[in-house]
Parts: sequence; C-alpha cells; structure tokens
Amino acid sequence: MVSSSQNRVVVLMVVGCLLWLVSGFASDVQILYQDDFVSEQSGWKVDHFWSYAGGEYRAFLSESESALASALPAPHLFGLEPFCAQVNVRLLKGSGLAQDGFVGFYLAGRADDSNDFPSNAVLIGLDSFNRLLVMESFFNQSLNRVDTSILLSVNNAFNDLSQFHTLLIAAQDNQVKVVLNGQFFGTVDLFGITGEMGLTAFSFDDQNLNARFDNVRITDSC
Repeated sequence: MVSSSQNRVVVLMVVGCLLWLVSGFASDVQILYQDDFVSEQSGWKVDHFWSYAGGEYRAFLSESESALASALPAPHLFGLEPFCAQVNVRLLKGSGLAQDGFVGFYLAGRADDSNDFPSNAVLIGLDSFNRLLVMESFFNQSLNRVDTSILLSVNNAFNDLSQFHTLLIAAQDNQVKVVLNGQFFGTVDLFGITGEMGLTAFSFDDQNLNARFDNVRITDSC
C-alpha cells in the first residue's frame, strides 16, 4: 500500500520535471529585439509623422503622407535566418473608429527617401474592414499611391481595429506563418525575398488616420 507521503513525493517529482522541461524550452528561445515604447530613446524613427506617446509608437497618416514605414532599429535582415515577430496594433480615426486603412509589419525592400515607404515589400497586417491581409506592394510614384496584390486575405478575422490586436509572424525556409490573437490563419510562400523589416501603416483613401503600435518582440523561434 502506498502512503500519502509517498504520493506527495511522486507528485512533487512530476511537477519538478515539468518545470524543468518548460524552463528548458523557454531558454531555447533567444530574444533578438523587444520594445514596449515606454522609452522614447529606443531608436525608432521620429519625425512629423512618427512619434512616441503614452507608451505607444504612433504613425499619423494624412493627405500629404498616406503611406508610412519605420524600420526596425536593431539590424535584422528578413530572409537570412528564421525568426518570430510579434506586435500589438490598432488604428484610430477622429472619434476613435477605425476606417479605411492598414497597419502591421513590412518585410523586405527599403524605404525610399522620397516617399518614406518600402519598395517591393510584403505587408502583413490588419485593415479596417476586419481583414487579415498579406500583400505584395510597391509605391506608384506617378500616381502617388501604394499599389498592392493580395497573397492572403481572411475576412472577419477580428472585430474593432480601434482596440489592440496581437499580430505574430513566424518566418522559416521561405515561408511565413501568420497568427492573430493566438489563432493560426495561414502560410504564405516568399521565395528569394531578403531585406529589412519594420512597421507600416497606410490609408486607403488619404484621410487622417492614427496607427498605434505596442510591445514589439522578435525572437529566433516561436
């Protein structure tokens, strides 16, 4: 017959093993970059359109600048090594209602100094029509607008873009897996694309919008 004290010892041993396993897995994930935007000296772009405020990183889009991008301050080139990137995003307009815009990550390409937007980029994020989108984009200088082609579109992926949503992307072997608020939505093949990565926002109709970002975290695996 097994005594209650022996049972307690077995339970403690099992719990100890589980804690050891969890800590072992956690230690395998290397943090490459993280920022909660509390400090305004963390190195992100600051100008007439990008700013730190209230523990957030913010982008203001207007008729004069309807597409914006800000590169990750830490040197990390997408396409060279596997990584996992996460950010909280939301989009506001006037009264607080999100309308007619997009907010999220961009991968590859480099921002053109003349228009402040990455050329030949892949955009991964949310729009104000409750869609999760992965798009290829380029800036059409003759028409002064961002042209895109859609690689992945998921309708009704979330509700209310005026509230923060957690966007996560996992990149490995020319593929990007997309997760929103803890739910997996799809995988996109990205062959031969290498470049910088960062945060982006743009307006579909050149109206004034405020994009907000918080808690960026990049690790070598998910």
